[in-house]
Amino acid sequence: MVKEHPLSSRNRAIGMLEAGFTQRKCAKLIGADISTIRRWWSRYKKGESLQNKEGRGPKSSIPRVVKINLAKSISKRNQSTRKLAKRITASGFPITHGTVHNNLRKTLQVKPISDNDTRC
Repeated sequence: MVKEHPLSSRNRAIGMLEAGFTQRKCAKLIGADISTIRRWWSRYKKGESLQNKEGRGPKSSIPRVVKINLAKSISKRNQSTRKLAKRITASGFPITHGTVHNNLRKTLQVKPISDNDTRC
């Protein structure tokens, strides 16, 4: 897991470097890796922002249309993850039941119904 450093820590590191601290000493005091301090210093010297860049982090493997479909289909009865996956795949978006399960569990925070749990 990547450690997030607040903007205040980044600015403090730049201030320490400008005051004459070494990058190694600054990294130790801030609690960041020395390569991180070097990257911040390089960005600062180029005049770039020290804030996190847009669009970073993992991208979703599920298209937005499919997510909306899943959210709407939660309220329907007898919708197991396998049935949902088959229906969505048939509509042109190949998806596994595991991906459906994970999306329901993590993104929508509901307990998915398995094939064994479906009742009339």
